[in-house]
Amino acid sequence: MQIPSNPQRSTSLVETFLDIDDAPDLFAGLDADARAEVLAIGAMRRFGRGETVFGQGREHSGVLVILDGEVRSYYLSPLGREITLAYWSRGHFVGGPEIFGRGVHSWSGVATRDSELLFLSGKAIRTLALKQPQFSLNVIEALVFKGKCFSALLQLLGTRSSRALLAHMILILGRSVAAGGADRVTLDVRYSQEELAKMIGATRQWVATSLARMRQAGLIEIADGYITILSARALQAYADLDG
Repeated sequence: MQIPSNPQRSTSLVETFLDIDDAPDLFAGLDADARAEVLAIGAMRRFGRGETVFGQGREHSGVLVILDGEVRSYYLSPLGREITLAYWSRGHFVGGPEIFGRGVHSWSGVATRDSELLFLSGKAIRTLALKQPQFSLNVIEALVFKGKCFSALLQLLGTRSSRALLAHMILILGRSVAAGGADRVTLDVRYSQEELAKMIGATRQWVATSLARMRQAGLIEIADGYITILSARALQAYADLDG
């Protein structure tokens, strides 16, 4: 099994504070033999779009490295509200922050498109960590990054209004496809109001109202489900009004 190169873009609200594409890769710096050992000790798992990869509250037994596809990780509150941590693409691992197969999952993960993942059990990770110093360092760096993600998410949710979070999220989605710092950009993926709501922990009805206000203010257009940012600078100013 070849390890894919050129990771696809990952998306997260925490990109306001850090670049999620800078996340460490568990295969970084490993020679061919070391990579082969990681692949051999793991178990390949395939998930279709919409399938649950791991579930909040379920027994934790290890992590999954994304070799192809995409996984959305999210938290579901006791009242049924969802908040999305990130859309992770290949090169990232999901199922943390626990990695040694103890306790239960704190988040859930669902495949947003057909995906191929490498499952590494807690025992397998311990074995590799003892045998491969570079792999151990990669795991530590990955956990540090996950910690930064959780910290950044808490800071954002605690200091920004829902309006600012929605505007920032649209800007982040636009920056992922904009070329040369373009001020006007159309998102290359259709995001439903429900999906946008889950990204920022809001309700679909609130997102619908907020998008309508942005349209009336001349900040965005929506056609056939695609959002166009008419001016990234103006939308950024709109998001920064409340700091």
